[in-house]
Amino acid sequence: MKSLTWLGMDSTSILSNADVRFLGTLAHNIGAEQLGRMNGNEMKASLSQLSGAQEGETAADAKQRLMKVATAAFSKLKDARNGLDTDTIKGLAQATCHLPDQYFSSLTSQAQFKSVFSTLADADCDSSSMSHKTVLDKAKMYYTMGSGKMSQMPTHILRTMNKALPAMSASDIGDLTKEQIRDSLETFGRANFSPDQAKMLVSKLSPGSAVGSGGTRKRRASTSGFSLTDITNLGKLACAIIPSKLFEYLSNADAMCKLTREDCYTAAQKLAYINQLTSINAVSTWADQPTQCIGSWATALTPNQIQLFSSDAFKSAASILGRQTYPTATQRAALASAATTAYSAAIDMWPEGLVAALGNITGYLGLDSKGDCAGTGVQKLTLDQIGTIDPSVVPNMQNLKCFSESQLKSFDGEQARAVTQAQVSSLSSSQQVALSDASCQPECTEQSTVPPGGVSGAAANTVTALLLVAASFVALLV
Repeated sequence: MKSLTWLGMDSTSILSNADVRFLGTLAHNIGAEQLGRMNGNEMKASLSQLSGAQEGETAADAKQRLMKVATAAFSKLKDARNGLDTDTIKGLAQATCHLPDQYFSSLTSQAQFKSVFSTLADADCDSSSMSHKTVLDKAKMYYTMGSGKMSQMPTHILRTMNKALPAMSASDIGDLTKEQIRDSLETFGRANFSPDQAKMLVSKLSPGSAVGSGGTRKRRASTSGFSLTDITNLGKLACAIIPSKLFEYLSNADAMCKLTREDCYTAAQKLAYINQLTSINAVSTWADQPTQCIGSWATALTPNQIQLFSSDAFKSAASILGRQTYPTATQRAALASAATTAYSAAIDMWPEGLVAALGNITGYLGLDSKGDCAGTGVQKLTLDQIGTIDPSVVPNMQNLKCFSESQLKSFDGEQARAVTQAQVSSLSSSQQVALSDASCQPECTEQSTVPPGGVSGAAANTVTALLLVAASFVALLV
């Protein structure tokens, strides 16, 4: 966290809502002492700004910021019973995860709980927070006709419990009925359940379908299956189901697209699905389906399967395949080979849009099956083609070590700053110098030096933003 002392804001500064709005995304740098000195009404009006997500912020920094905001808001805005009004809770949003236990203990009436229920349930809290446990306990108290049993929980309440659902114990899940889960399946499918919780839930939907340890069957599969509606709403729960249980749905385009939306499958599950897909339709015949919906399952394609793509099938699949990162050098080499076979070995003749569309596959060009540079293939990329590579692809480029110095020097500042330290260490000293020259543009002068891989895009953006805000303050003072 950076301080705002460079703007004349020290620990004695009293900030207003206007100050917070003016700071924009830099408001997360406001210190605890500065928050503590804010007027209550000004703080209340600023909560959504202070609690909102910040671009480029790490998870650790976000947690520290939210804890700081929650602590200050509770101290400044609580009532005599340690309660907070509905507008304050809505403003805090994600920061409600970090409110102290005294606040959750203050929720002693049904009306009070109802007014904050949806906000608390929507916050993405970790297991150390009292928030989701409180939501579950209070819902069981107020919505189960006094029984405290999940089997008595109305479906419309289950559908709004959202991210609080993983607070359920094994006993709570065991008490749910199959009908409750199915009628609320879309909400359950979005929740971040533990693997054991997910297995219990899908077992109740279709006994015998849960995946045991090591990907084996937990018990004999029953004859009852999942409906197409179930498949549409399973979400992350699909990853807890034995692949063979869902094979019958892979021929249905809509169902398959729903199954591949989530990236929670194990490598073994992905391979099982890929092998089934290739048994339904030979890879050489793949066109719009299933490649348009293959998603992260593509990372399980074997080199032999990749080599079976016809040129037309690969062209249809290329942009989809290029969105994934592949774990083995042999897969990466096979994809690069498939690309040059489908489009031409004369890479410099490829249209610029193709280089961008290939995504991560561009980062595999010129590599052999061991991950080493194979000749000068990738050096055929023109500077204009390199300019179309999205910075988000750069960290996945295994072939960066194969680029010429002139190619590396042609990177724009954003591309160069996306290079990881691991990639930098694979470059020669002359390549590192070329990349350093590129990473310096356009933020620095010819006299400036930037160590390769040393300045992240987020850091550079922060520096630029700070300079702009400082300039604005000077303009106001003139």
